[in-house]
Amino acid sequence: MNTPHSSKNPLPHNLYHKVIVAVAMERRKFSRVQLVLFGIPAIFAGAALVPALHYAIKSFGETGFYEYGSLLFSDGTLLVASWQEFVSSILEALPVLPLIALSSVAFIIVLSCARIAKHVRRALLSIKTL
Repeated sequence: MNTPHSSKNPLPHNLYHKVIVAVAMERRKFSRVQLVLFGIPAIFAGAALVPALHYAIKSFGETGFYEYGSLLFSDGTLLVASWQEFVSSILEALPVLPLIALSSVAFIIVLSCARIAKHVRRALLSIKTL
């Protein structure tokens, strides 16, 4: 019968520990690479958030979307009578391109931050293994 500590088995008795440490080091290295790969888009998306937000606010002002919002709070009886025209007017005044740009930047930031958190957690857990 071969046991891990028998003389016939040439495997060292701390092989399991060495393998676990090697796997943890590889996971840590992989997590660092992934952290950089997801950190770069997060930085660029964070920098793009300011112009996208500025563009969206400017477009909301240019299309008259705010006037429809003030009408919503000022004269409710008129809106109840002609709500279909009001909704179609709001949809026509909605600046779609700035909202798509802002949503895309926000999505990239959220996705990158989630991935960064995952890989930071994985790197920290691999340190505990060592």
